[in-house]
Amino acid sequence: MEIRLLLVESDAELRGKLWNMLVLYRVFHLVAEVETVTEAMSYIASHEVDVVFTNRIPADVSRTSDGAYLSAILAQTNPDIQVVMYSDHQEDAYHAFWSQCAGFLLMPFDPL
Repeated sequence: MEIRLLLVESDAELRGKLWNMLVLYRVFHLVAEVETVTEAMSYIASHEVDVVFTNRIPADVSRTSDGAYLSAILAQTNPDIQVVMYSDHQEDAYHAFWSQCAGFLLMPFDPL
């Protein structure tokens, strides 16, 4: 069984690095890549998703909310969807678990 994955990241280069790491595990099926929380919620409303990977702090905060907001919303509206947040700041792990994320990754990504 493959896990249906939605990537929420406005930085295309970072999105590519994350996917390159996740593909090594051979359990994820990338169903979509979106740039904003709004796009993620629209996609989730009409498609099946098992897990969402999202950045704690988006590259362009004027365009979208942060990953903690997305996680908190999904915990209320779609509790079966797991959210994994990532950041380059260790202290953001607190925000990830406070907003009911299933996990937290510290950048830079290391697949091993």
